[in-house]
Amino acid sequence: MLGNTILLKEVVEEANIELDLTLQLTPQNNTALHIVAKHGHRDFASELLRKSPALLSQPNSNGDLPLHLAAQGGHKSLVNLLLDSMKTWPPREGGAATDLENNGALWRTSNSKGNNVLHDALRCGYAEVAVALMEFDPGLADSVNLAGESPLFMASELGLMVAVESIVSRGSSSFSREGSNGRTPLHASVIGGHLGISNRSGQTIM
Repeated sequence: MLGNTILLKEVVEEANIELDLTLQLTPQNNTALHIVAKHGHRDFASELLRKSPALLSQPNSNGDLPLHLAAQGGHKSLVNLLLDSMKTWPPREGGAATDLENNGALWRTSNSKGNNVLHDALRCGYAEVAVALMEFDPGLADSVNLAGESPLFMASELGLMVAVESIVSRGSSSFSREGSNGRTPLHASVIGGHLGISNRSGQTIM
């Protein structure tokens, strides 16, 4: 695995080869950065971003940015790298706003199912990634996907107690409690067999 990563980095570094890294590489419209993000190759992702930072904002056929795929795979270090890179994208000089819907916060982009990166981390069971995302932007908890599910609902349904506590304690005052089919996060917790959610001190928080 390490050898493959080094080889890929050497390809990117090769001065005599001009690669258009924004080309759609797969039938699903995944770019090189999507593929790297899916497999968690942080070092190679860093090289790709140095060469072509515009890859950050390119969605695939499912509306997923590379950030979504990194979160889906639980690659916390890579998620942090992509978030840090998004802080300075697009460049202010000559750069147009890429995500006006989210006030320029590219990391709040939702995919074709209405899931933002926090939804995806929770859906795949990666509580630590979810906590890191909440620390970066508590506003991610405000979003509801097309199924009517808030991040808090998802975390409750899966019994991800650390994530629930993070959303409740760090979330903005307007974090969403919505769930599908009229269910609340507490309903989801009980149905999922989690009978109430407690914090690390044993106090019920929901």
